[in-house]
Amino acid sequence: MNLTSEIKLIVPAIDSVPLMGHPALEKILLVFTFILHLIPMNILLGSVIIAAALKTQKLIKYGNYDLAYRLYRDILKMLPTALSLTITLGVAPLLFLQSLYGPLFYTSTILMAPFWLLILAFIMVSYYILYLLGWTEEKVLRPLRLPLLLAALAGLLYTAFMYGSNNSLMQAPQKFHPIYNSTFYGLYIYLSDINIILRFLHVIAGSILIASIAIFTISYFKKETDRDFAVYTADYLRPVFLLAFSMQALIGFSMLFAQKPEIYSALMGKNVLQTGALWLGVAFAAVQLIAAHFKGEYILKKATLITLLISAFACLCLMAVTRDFIRDAEIGSAFSYMSNPYQWNVIVLGAFFITLAGGLAVCAYMLFGLKEIKKP
Repeated sequence: MNLTSEIKLIVPAIDSVPLMGHPALEKILLVFTFILHLIPMNILLGSVIIAAALKTQKLIKYGNYDLAYRLYRDILKMLPTALSLTITLGVAPLLFLQSLYGPLFYTSTILMAPFWLLILAFIMVSYYILYLLGWTEEKVLRPLRLPLLLAALAGLLYTAFMYGSNNSLMQAPQKFHPIYNSTFYGLYIYLSDINIILRFLHVIAGSILIASIAIFTISYFKKETDRDFAVYTADYLRPVFLLAFSMQALIGFSMLFAQKPEIYSALMGKNVLQTGALWLGVAFAAVQLIAAHFKGEYILKKATLITLLISAFACLCLMAVTRDFIRDAEIGSAFSYMSNPYQWNVIVLGAFFITLAGGLAVCAYMLFGLKEIKKP
C-alpha cells in the first residue's frame, strides 16, 4: 500500500453535512477572513513587544524616556481593542478552516488537545492583564506592571506558537498514526518540522513590522497638535521597523529554501500564479523598506503614510495567499477540500455577508476612534 492510500485510511471521513456554498467560495472566504484577522493580530503582538521595550526604557531612564513613556501609555490604551478585534475576526477563518479541512484539523487538535485547550486560559489571562494595564493609572501595581505585561506577552506568544504547531501538524496527515501510538492522552506538541520555528519567528518579526506602521499611523494624526511627539515616534519606530524587516527577510528566505523541492520549484517559476503572488509580495515589502528610510519632514507627509499602509496591506494579502498554497501543497493528494459536499444556502450566505459587513463597519468605527487617544 502506498503512502497516499495509507493516509486516506487514517484520516477520518469527510462530514456528510453539506457546506453552505461551493468549497471554492468557502476557500476564498477562508483566505479573506484570515487576512482580516492578521491585521489586528499583528498589531496586538507587535505592540505588546514594543510597549515592553518602552516600559523598560522608562525604568532604566535611557534616552528620552519621558516621550517614551507617553508612547508606551498610548500603546497600552489601544491593546484591549486590538485583542478584542483579534479574537472577533479570528472566529470566521477558524470556522472555515474547520469546515474545509475538518478531518485533518480535528485530528491534529485531538492529538495535542491539552496544550490546545490551554490557549483559552492564556488568552483570558492576557485579556484581563491588558485591560488592567491599559485603563488604570501607572501608580496602580507599579512594581508589577512590567512583569504583568511580559506575562501577557508570554500568553500571546504561546497562543501563536500553538496555532502554528497545530496547523503544521494538520498538513502532515502521514504522521497522525505514529503520533497517536507514541503519545499519552494528547501530551504532544508537534515540533518535528523546522518550518514551525521559522514560521513562529516570522510571525514575531512581521508583527513588530506591522505594529510599528500602525503606531506611526496613530501618531501621524497628532502631528498638528504635538509635532515633537509625532517626530519622536517616527524616529523611534524607524530602527524598530528596519530591524524587524531585516529579521523577517532573513527568516522568510530561510523558509523558502526549507520548502520541499516541489513547493520550492512552484514558488520559483513552475507555477506562474504562486510565483507571482510571492515575488509581488516581496516587491511590496521593498516599497515599505524604501518609505521607512525617509527622514525629517518626508516621513510625516501624507503620501509616505499612504504608501506604507497600501504596501503593507498588499504584502500581507499576497503572503497569506502564498501561505494557503503551501498548506494545500503540503497536504498533497491525500486530502482535497474540494471533496466536501455542498448545497447552496442563500439564507445562510446572506446572513453571513450581512453580519460580516456590519462587523467590519463596527471595527472601522473602533479603529477610527484610536485617533482620539488622549495624553495620560
